[in-house]
Amino acid sequence: MFLSHSHVDRRVARRLVRRLTAHGVKVWIDERELQLGSVLTSSLRNQIQAANVVLVVASQASATSQWVKLELEFAEQQDKAVVPIFIEPVAEHERFRNRLGVDATCPQTFADAIHGLMRNLFLQIDLQVPAVDTALLAAGLRELAHEEPDLAPLILGCLDSQGLHQENVGSLQAAFHPLDEALNALFDLMPNRSTAYHAAYGFCCAGAGTRALASWIAATGDGDLPLVTALGNRRLETVLIPTAIKLLTACDPPNNHALYQFIHENAGQLDSSQRRAVLQLVTWPLRENTDRLADVLGSVALKHFPDAVEIQQMWSRWIHNGVFDGKPDTPSTLARYLADSHKEGLPGWEHVGEALRSHVREYLRSGDKQKVVISVDHIRAAADQGAPVLADLLGEANGVSGTAEWNDWKSRDPATAEWMRWYVRLHAQEASKERNWLRALNETEAMAELEKVRQQSLRNATENES
Repeated sequence: MFLSHSHVDRRVARRLVRRLTAHGVKVWIDERELQLGSVLTSSLRNQIQAANVVLVVASQASATSQWVKLELEFAEQQDKAVVPIFIEPVAEHERFRNRLGVDATCPQTFADAIHGLMRNLFLQIDLQVPAVDTALLAAGLRELAHEEPDLAPLILGCLDSQGLHQENVGSLQAAFHPLDEALNALFDLMPNRSTAYHAAYGFCCAGAGTRALASWIAATGDGDLPLVTALGNRRLETVLIPTAIKLLTACDPPNNHALYQFIHENAGQLDSSQRRAVLQLVTWPLRENTDRLADVLGSVALKHFPDAVEIQQMWSRWIHNGVFDGKPDTPSTLARYLADSHKEGLPGWEHVGEALRSHVREYLRSGDKQKVVISVDHIRAAADQGAPVLADLLGEANGVSGTAEWNDWKSRDPATAEWMRWYVRLHAQEASKERNWLRALNETEAMAELEKVRQQSLRNATENES
């Protein structure tokens, strides 16, 4: 194989040669610059004649390079297949027009594009792409470290030690292609958390290391904390947003932590299609509960997309399905979200408050002791957290013992219904005053006991009259 390129694109050309060579593809490259009046040497002609395919790094520079022009003209004379690798949008230039090539114009997908090229080349001879030769890959990395001194600490640190330390890894400085080459190759050699973190910092700093991150997601399912570092460590460049969404979409199970950090940092710069994609990531696959920081994700999503009906519906479903019921801290978690959103003046949360009011109403009238206790837990939590929904919850509690549902409960189980009547009433009173829940419970016991005594007295009086 012969690789034609402009000297301006030598970094890309060297990267191509190292990657192809590591997979067993023999590539010949000439790095000399054309001098005025030069012609192709016999050696160069022989290499083109011997090649089964001529690759060309297609860019603005190669489109105007006389050296590339001579190489491609000779390749055509020899009936060689010429495959452009487009790193810039020059497909309509006369030098490359009507040639089927590889679209590598997006830097973040460059590594995937090259693997796709290799796959197609080997398919033509009915073979799979050979596994990477780790010795050749490591040798290529050391060569890269020599060419790019800024990358030497990263490359040699990973090859010979444990990589860059935390205080150094965030300051990766290098041109994109050498950095991307280094990060992806290092992960191929050492597919572990440490190199994934290096790729994560490379992505958030310069958009590099995408293929390594995708491989890490494939290995772990959700990309774990390295993906959080890559996508949520800072506001991303706008051109990186599509790649970030693609990485989040690849997670199975979803990485709620990375997703909410990404939304927090980047919601303001999403276009309409990206917004739709992110909202779909928040709501699908269906989150049955708030595990894995789903509630934090839901709160951040509602903060940044307050008019998103699907987010409001997700919160309503959680409340209706009892996700915030039962455990001692879950009612407080919900109440705290409602209180904080009110303090910040955030829209959208009124729908969540209404869903809680409806839920408490249903439980208060359920005729089920456990559900009534849960509804009181929500009243207590709203009072403790200062959530404005408290007024609505107290509205449901006051007078509930006079409803038809409660009267039906009294007819079925008068003792329990009477105890719970005092339980609801006294807790509602404390919610409006000092929030002394122990006092409310003790007074409930006392009032229920008094009611027993009163009922027994009435029975005794009836028996005496008879």
